[in-house]
Amino acid sequence: MLLRLRSTIALSGFARVTDSVSLFVQAVGDPNGKMIIFCHGGPGRPACKPWPVANLLAKEGYCCVFYDMRGCGRSTRLSQPACKPNENPYSGPAMPKTEKEWGFSAQIGDIERLRRLFKRDKIVVYGHSFGTLVALMYAVEFPERVSKLVLNAPANLIVMPPKIGDKADLFKIIKSSIPSEKKSAFDKWFGRLLDFSWQLKASEQKLAQFMDEIVPFYVETMKGDQFKSARDALEGEDKDWKNDKFLNSEMPIQGGYHNLAMYLGLGAHHNWSAAVAQLKLPTLVVHGSLDLIPEENSREFASYITGCEFAVVKGGGHYNSRECPEEVRDVVLPFINK
Repeated sequence: MLLRLRSTIALSGFARVTDSVSLFVQAVGDPNGKMIIFCHGGPGRPACKPWPVANLLAKEGYCCVFYDMRGCGRSTRLSQPACKPNENPYSGPAMPKTEKEWGFSAQIGDIERLRRLFKRDKIVVYGHSFGTLVALMYAVEFPERVSKLVLNAPANLIVMPPKIGDKADLFKIIKSSIPSEKKSAFDKWFGRLLDFSWQLKASEQKLAQFMDEIVPFYVETMKGDQFKSARDALEGEDKDWKNDKFLNSEMPIQGGYHNLAMYLGLGAHHNWSAAVAQLKLPTLVVHGSLDLIPEENSREFASYITGCEFAVVKGGGHYNSRECPEEVRDVVLPFINK
């Protein structure tokens, strides 16, 4: 492990979690304080540097750890296409191998590997957006290693499809919100997203570039004044990435095979509610009142978690940990301090 926590300053480096995978890790705060591991969303779109809310929590004595999940950002990615040229992508080994090595089980395992590397008995796990699902599944798998669970702007995918239907479907929200002249381009992109055959034969760079094409459509949905803070958060994140010295300049921030593996793990239908209901951990679900995804979505997500607390951050959007960090801190800190 190249990264060591030595003092109350921000540090960054690489943590080797397996023989073939290294994760880019950043930490800020008291190295002896209670540890919070943050799981970014996307999927496959890490934070360039710790969110402002983490800096505020660090001032309260916490050790806040951010990492780029395997397969995206500055962490290890797949070095060659998963599927050989003459191999059938559906009947061959490429699809299950991709899911196994880059999907949910591997991502959950990486959180546990980080916990062990940092020699912590228990951790607070803080998930954002799609990362809430990874954080939640880690807690289901390793409940004895989690003291508190914070799930901010959750991806309502515990049951798929969700009960509230299209209100939880980001792709349908995007299509309904973008100008009519851009809908055909979006349909073409989405059609390719559902075609795994070419994806399994693509290079990581090509697949990451394709996955990144969702961003302009997503930004297009946030034209109103109520989304200004979210737009500012995204623009600020982009500026941070342009100045990052660790990212390969030829590779997008976005994950390629990371995303494919996560989508394969979700499938078209699943129901993880029984496993989640057995979880008996203090859990807080946070929703920004100005999130593009409606509050109903977050409340359905929270309803599957036994004894879950729910908080709304007024004036915050989907990226409230960056948009309004003081307000998020005021919601999260009393919960994790209990």
